[in-house]
Amino acid sequence: MAHSDLIRRLFASHIQSDDVGFRHAASELIAEERRKNHRLLADELERELNSQQRPGPGLSLTFKAIPKSRDERPLLRLTKPRHELDDLVLTSNVRTLVDEIVSEFRSRSILTSHGCDLAHA
Repeated sequence: MAHSDLIRRLFASHIQSDDVGFRHAASELIAEERRKNHRLLADELERELNSQQRPGPGLSLTFKAIPKSRDERPLLRLTKPRHELDDLVLTSNVRTLVDEIVSEFRSRSILTSHGCDLAHA
């Protein structure tokens, strides 16, 4: 199979939370790298693939299960926004402030790596 097809299958199976398909495509990619004598890369990919715990019934490697309350109802609900930020009518000052907040949120890993405690910021 072509290398690009394997990468497409990896992404498609990840997006669909298809762990079996993901593992199968990843194993084929590792085998292809071995055929090319890229042993170090193949070994590293295989080690990463096998370092993950295999999912049990109803579990997924790609997404963690949503926690449930004692009466087995989900504690949260994932939704997609109906509107985009660009749909809001904002003054330029407010838009600048919102853009800064969004930028800081997207850079939160950088902030935490420098010791900033975001929970108390």
